[in-house]
Amino acid sequence: MTKKKIYLLLLTALVIAALQFFTNPYRFSILDYEFKLGQIADRDIIAPFEFNIYKSPETIAAEREAAAAKVRPVYRVSDNLKYNAQKNLDYLLIVNKDSTIEERLQKSGYSLSEAVVKYLKNDKNRIEIYNYLTEKLSRIFDIGIYPQNYPYQEIKIARYNRVIDYHLSRLYSLEEAKEKLIEGIDSEIKKQTVTEIANYILIENIVIDNDLTHLEKQQAREEIPLSLGKVMKNEKIISKNQKITANELLKINSLIKAQQEQQISKTDKEIIFSALGTFILAAFLLLLFYYILITFYRRNFSSYSHLYILIAGFILSIIFTIFTNEVFKVNSLAIPFSFSVLLVAIVFNLQVGILYNFISLIFVAHFLNWSFINPLLLALATLGGIVALKEQRNRQNFLNLALYLAGTYFLVQLALSLIRFSKFSLFITNMLWGLLSIIISAIGLMIFVPIIEKKLNMATKGVLLELLDFNNPLLKKL
Repeated sequence: MTKKKIYLLLLTALVIAALQFFTNPYRFSILDYEFKLGQIADRDIIAPFEFNIYKSPETIAAEREAAAAKVRPVYRVSDNLKYNAQKNLDYLLIVNKDSTIEERLQKSGYSLSEAVVKYLKNDKNRIEIYNYLTEKLSRIFDIGIYPQNYPYQEIKIARYNRVIDYHLSRLYSLEEAKEKLIEGIDSEIKKQTVTEIANYILIENIVIDNDLTHLEKQQAREEIPLSLGKVMKNEKIISKNQKITANELLKINSLIKAQQEQQISKTDKEIIFSALGTFILAAFLLLLFYYILITFYRRNFSSYSHLYILIAGFILSIIFTIFTNEVFKVNSLAIPFSFSVLLVAIVFNLQVGILYNFISLIFVAHFLNWSFINPLLLALATLGGIVALKEQRNRQNFLNLALYLAGTYFLVQLALSLIRFSKFSLFITNMLWGLLSIIISAIGLMIFVPIIEKKLNMATKGVLLELLDFNNPLLKKL
């Protein structure tokens, strides 16, 4: 490998780095799109990258509050209310020498019948009622008495460090608790005493847990999605002369927000370092590629004309990528990827074409900001074209070559669509873009292959194969 050729390859790497520097996707400032609802757009707006469509702050706030309003309160069984009930029972029935039961009833505001008061004046009866109520109330309060007029059949109660849904049948209403207290009592006066005391002692001890309820409401608010969907890269957001609707306005505001969040714009210094990385990568690939060629195919790649074709092919692939992605802003499947690869395969040989296909894939993916899926599909389809060159006698049968490319592309696109659960409409769209790439590549080959062979006086294997046909006009002329 001579120094001049090394310098030429390094110069090519420098050109590639310069192209990357000037077309770097991070080379733009955040744009402030001044649009209002109902305004007529004065230009097309194309999405520079993929971003989410965010809801308006008002919509998000309304949806969050609506979600919070649907959250049922979380309750808990109050130990304080159980303690207060027991405390009142103690005060009422545990009489000491300082006060009588009548005084206690009057002080607490309880109004019991004369028969019950008379019954409780007896120490034995009072202690028996006290012990009975203490045991029964403890069990009832532990299970819980739910609020009166509770509208649902299930209630959420925080127990054992978690929130559990209880059916109301597993708990007590206030009336059910009163009935439970007198269940199994035979004595009428005892039953009356328990009933009258229960009217004052029994209370609903399942109360709202404000902290947990607030937490669940907050969780419901956070579960509201902030976005309505996505806008894909290069998707048209607004067309010129289109009336701005609320939907388009949301997309524009979301684009501005996404640019601010992603800090998509880079400084010139950062872009220079990025271009330096591109130069290093390009120089490595080009030098490695040419070293392989002169090692295994020295006789075929010793002249500068061969090197010029290889370099021009790489530059053309990159320029095609830039125009498709940055200028026309269409699907990257439209890049005429196969053109330069098959040109090399036809003019030189198939093995070189396969290696050239791999290197071109890296360059094209790099200028698509390392988006590999679409260029990989095109590269796989190009392998089908190389197979066609191997099988067909006349390598300049470009119609047959295009059919091979289309067939291979159909298979790989179908496989990827099935793997990714793509919709049929998306599959058809991708097929059309890929076919456009194949058609452009085939037309380019029809135009440039004969020119290159003629200008460089190259006898390709295709030409030599044609010479075997004694009806060939060239052979007759010779």
